Formats: sequence, C-alpha cells, structure tokens
Amino acid sequence: QSVMSEAARRFGDGKPAGVILTKLDEATSLGAALSLLIKTRLPVAWLSDGQRVPEDLKLARIAHLIKGIADPNGEEREEISAEVEQ
Repeated sequence: QSVMSEAARRFGDGKPAGVILTKLDEATSLGAALSLLIKTRLPVAWLSDGQRVPEDLKLARIAHLIKGIADPNGEEREEISAEVEQ
C-alpha cells in the first residue's frame, strides 16, 4: 500500500476538506496522486514545488497540475508558477 493511500486512509476519519500536494518538483509522476484524488474525491487546495514555506505554496490551479503531467521533468516550471500567481 502506498504512503499516500495510507495517509488518506488514516486521515479519512477526520473528514478532510482537501489536500495539499507538496514536493511536486521531486515527483517523477503525478499519476498516483491524481488517481488517489479521484478515488477519494478530495479537492486540491494548495500546491508546492519548492523548499521554501510559505513562499513556494501556491493556490491549486489545474494548469500547474496539467503541466506537471505533460512535463514531469519540470521544464518551464517558472512560466507556470508565474501563471499560477496571477
């Protein structure tokens, strides 16, 4: 069982309102995270793709997640980050 699935199971009893996806800059794929979000029907509230908190926390935007799926190596990440902040 994955760490994400285990966390969802353990926190599920607390009825979370959403999730924060972190370490996106270190992820090789977002597939498992997105599958779990679909399964749990939890919305993504915040995203983080850097080590600085709170500077690297961003409101979740679909454009950032799509870019992560299309380009998991993080190319043009600065462009997406700028778009998310607008």
